Amino acid sequence: MQHSRKRLSHVRALADHFGLASSYADGVGVERTLSSEALVSILTAMGVPVDAIEQGLEPSHERSWRQLVEDVVVITEGTRRPSLLISIPLGPHRLEEVRISWTLTDEKKKKLSFSYYGKDCQIIDQKRLDHVTYVRVLLPLQVFLDLGYYDLSLSVKIDKESVAGNTFIIVAPRQCYLPRSPSQSFGVSIQLYNLHSTQNWGIGDFRDLRGLLRWARKDLRASTIGVSPLHDTTVGVHSPYSPSSRLFFNSLYLDLEAIPEFRSTPAIQRQFQSKRFQKTLQGLRLSRLVQYDQVRSLKMEMLERLFGAFQRQHVRPQTTRFRTFRRYCVTQQEYLEPYCLFQVLSEQFGTSAWRQWPMAYHHPQSNDVQSCLQSRQDRICFFQYVQWQCEQQLAGLDRIAKRLNLPYKLYHDLPVGVHPDGVDAWIFQDELAAGVTLGAPPDNINLQGQNWGLMTPVPWRMRSAGYRFFIETIRRNMQYAGMIRIDHALGLFRLFIIPEGQMGEAGTYVKTRVDEILAIVALESVRNQVMVIGEDLGAVTPEIRARLAKAGILSYRLMPFEKTPTGKFRTPKRYPKQAMVSFDTHDLPTLKGYWAGRDIETKTQANLYQTKQQIEQEWEVRMQDRLAFLRALVNEKLLPKQVLSQIPSQAPDSFIYGAYAYLARTPCRVLMITLEDLLGEFEAPNLPGASEDAYPSWQLRLRQSLQSFRHDSRISLMVESIPAIRKLKKREQI
Repeated sequence: MQHSRKRLSHVRALADHFGLASSYADGVGVERTLSSEALVSILTAMGVPVDAIEQGLEPSHERSWRQLVEDVVVITEGTRRPSLLISIPLGPHRLEEVRISWTLTDEKKKKLSFSYYGKDCQIIDQKRLDHVTYVRVLLPLQVFLDLGYYDLSLSVKIDKESVAGNTFIIVAPRQCYLPRSPSQSFGVSIQLYNLHSTQNWGIGDFRDLRGLLRWARKDLRASTIGVSPLHDTTVGVHSPYSPSSRLFFNSLYLDLEAIPEFRSTPAIQRQFQSKRFQKTLQGLRLSRLVQYDQVRSLKMEMLERLFGAFQRQHVRPQTTRFRTFRRYCVTQQEYLEPYCLFQVLSEQFGTSAWRQWPMAYHHPQSNDVQSCLQSRQDRICFFQYVQWQCEQQLAGLDRIAKRLNLPYKLYHDLPVGVHPDGVDAWIFQDELAAGVTLGAPPDNINLQGQNWGLMTPVPWRMRSAGYRFFIETIRRNMQYAGMIRIDHALGLFRLFIIPEGQMGEAGTYVKTRVDEILAIVALESVRNQVMVIGEDLGAVTPEIRARLAKAGILSYRLMPFEKTPTGKFRTPKRYPKQAMVSFDTHDLPTLKGYWAGRDIETKTQANLYQTKQQIEQEWEVRMQDRLAFLRALVNEKLLPKQVLSQIPSQAPDSFIYGAYAYLARTPCRVLMITLEDLLGEFEAPNLPGASEDAYPSWQLRLRQSLQSFRHDSRISLMVESIPAIRKLKKREQI
């Protein structure tokens, strides 16, 4: 028994060192404690050496003394005299005898070298370990550092001995980019895939998005269009929040008819205009569900033909267009090349599930993979061409948004992680854990917790790699944006990790180095002039919300969750200024669906409740919320008092108008109206936790076509009914 208690104590101390919680409170307030076996299993999955688990580690306070310099250092912009804290094993020597040399390398590979004697440094602490005296000193950098990333190599010479170390320096602003003018604005959020159009190829595309940008700005005076994630997805996975890559884009969204080779190739024009091709397109356009496999097959076949035309018309004669393409390939080579190689290998082995490939191909740096890179250049070039088209069209959308004077241009959504079978999981596997996935603990919405099946970053591996994956992810997602929402902002502070294949109840939290993470977000935000929204729903503490606000990150507020302890909806003036506000999001029912309890019905059909009592309880809460909703709108004089005497079972349009007028009265910076609510849709895009058989998440298309709803008087009426937006329309000029 004593040995068992000692082992448990040892394992918990080890877990604490790596930021792993031995116990935590879930979303419904239940305290959950992990066994030593569960902790060992998660530690092993996250790459902690077995010998460390068996033998333990030296105390962290001793280890920090033995490390010359921290792996990562954050310096706040404007620091007058930046310095570096280093730990020197001085031994019997005097500090004056120590010579310190360091070389600083910036992002353009420019180097600066300096040398000091110990007398130039200030001792701030000392400690004796194993008969050796260590001193901590502040090393003055004596150089002005612009915003950016720097690699610093450090060498300390003591008598005839030398100690070396390296650190990654982040020089960051104090907070994320926030426009000087805090004027309130509004936007429309859409799921691009579900747009029903008479022109697209069975899935919403960048042509539809161009039309929406013009409509939203010219007709509605909106400040932004919010789009669901546009990232490349894993074949067979429909959710845009489970991407194959967060660095590259989904070719299904391409407007193929806008690609120059489409217009310049008569044979392609003839194929497109043929009766057979047009019949196929018409069938895809009329389908109630997005037929992903058929759309992908049709678009990839056409892209093959377009690439062939590009080779004939531009590669062989070495035209200006070809040279532009080559520049793109060279500048993006570091990650574009392995991305395209992954696509080639997926074709070769008949699956993108790379862990099912022969072992020799499991790592992008293996000899067999590098051999394939050399032998399959033509096919790699095709996938480079496809991504080039995506970037070209996104850049075009960015230019259109600027010309239309949309203040926040496109508002992009960044998923919390990547799919285990995806390309990012293959390229960056050294920074990710194997055997655990991301999710959320049990809460009032999902009583069993959630396992999202996404790869888990290992915080200490990310740090030792200089956060290259995280930096590239943030940077690329801000490239064509005016705002970006970070899904599950709690993950910036701590990640909820679950043994692969188990429910959320089996998981626990692992902490990140949040100061370093937020420094990167702030740096990229200011560089790109992109406003950041943190999805701070669920088990987010007031302290975390305060830390996000201090970092200049907007809160994300949804009306159904903004209630007082007595169940009343918060009055508009109680909402924070530094926030984005809406009624619902992709994971929640539309307003009409919420009113009718459509989400409760579908969750019941999908067997997502454990007991009948839970179903009855949720219906009871919903009925109470409906009454509280009406009272809130009546108190704001947005609905007449008569609605309280006879509550309808279906929500009329006036309830939608009233809800968004209510939210327009908040001081929040941005109000987002979902397109589903604008159109009075009943079904939600997604039902979390439900199988595809139970609910067609991420497949349902809008009932109204883009060409139809752009002239829908109901939408104009709704926008005109919102006082804050009506005021905005008078003030702004196109």
